[in-house]
Amino acid sequence: MRLLLLALSAALLSACGAVGPSTGSDSSQAAVQTKFAAQPHTPAEREIGLITWMLEGTFETIVQSPGYAAGGGDNTPVRLRVARLWPEREGEIWFYLEYTDPNRNDAVTRQRISRMVLEGGTDIRMIDYAFPADPKTFAGEWRKPHPFASVNPDRLKPIPGCKTHWLVQHQAIVSGGTGGDDCRGDGPEGTHEHVDWWLGSSFLRTWIQQLDRSGKQVGGLSGPSEFRRISQKPQ
Repeated sequence: MRLLLLALSAALLSACGAVGPSTGSDSSQAAVQTKFAAQPHTPAEREIGLITWMLEGTFETIVQSPGYAAGGGDNTPVRLRVARLWPEREGEIWFYLEYTDPNRNDAVTRQRISRMVLEGGTDIRMIDYAFPADPKTFAGEWRKPHPFASVNPDRLKPIPGCKTHWLVQHQAIVSGGTGGDDCRGDGPEGTHEHVDWWLGSSFLRTWIQQLDRSGKQVGGLSGPSEFRRISQKPQ
């Protein structure tokens, strides 16, 4: 499987540009390799393994091009760290996502615990879960050798409606997004959260919006944020 990942890496690099410096393989990578090395494996299992490999790491926003997309993008500086959680749990893929403001000493602006799953054996979904305590108490958890070691994932509860649907595009770019209007997110009463993702081997583009019941945006950034990977691991 290591050879497969190296081959995927080479192909993705040629398609999407250089990846930032890697800190090398560790137990979480080994867990992914072990899970998806078994034969036979389905196309969906290979795809979720690819997404897992591409999503983990550290990303930082870059200046947006006004003509990149309709309405342009948002230039708010954001640093995003994505860490694997509980890699020893065979057949499960969990992440901790921490968004910070690099201009304010990495002040935490958003946190998520998410699990990547296959629904029906073919559909890739990422489900957000409620924190077991005040999320602020887990700020910087990604720095630990075993993040969230004191938390039992079996006791975590999914957040209603906060599920993104992921699709591999051309084996080099994957996209994800929430559906419906049930995901409350961080917004006030009467609003819901809509999240879009586009992910490649060296970049991440995402837009998190708060919408009212009519679908009008009432919160969140003014446009998508464009990130570049600066490390294969959270740092």
